Amino acid sequence: ARRDAVLTEAARRLAAVVRGGDLVIRTVGDEFVVVIEGAEELESVELVAAVVDALDLPFGLSSSMSSGSSSALDLESGPGEGRTAVTAGVGMCIPSSATSIDLALHTARLALDEAKRTGRDRVHIIGR
Repeated sequence: ARRDAVLTEAARRLAAVVRGGDLVIRTVGDEFVVVIEGAEELESVELVAAVVDALDLPFGLSSSMSSGSSSALDLESGPGEGRTAVTAGVGMCIPSSATSIDLALHTARLALDEAKRTGRDRVHIIGR
């Protein structure tokens, strides 16, 4: 229940920081994909910074929720009762206009894997 509450709140926060036409998709486990179409490179980087900032805030959870463990989602006790901190790795692909969605998603996955490999709260960007 605790992990589900964190994932629900993470999805809400992601949806709140992206633009109206962008997509937020939960893929597997604790991973989300944000599809940002038609943005300039700088705007995309600013949106990634907003995503990181949104997930960096402590998550308030009811003390009645069970404290189940999670191997993929890194939950830490935060300041105050019922507060949980989440660390997030972010992989970003800035594709060329000729890149297919499959290739862009694959490249973003590689960037995410690199962000996770190098430690917590990392962003890794693979450019054009």
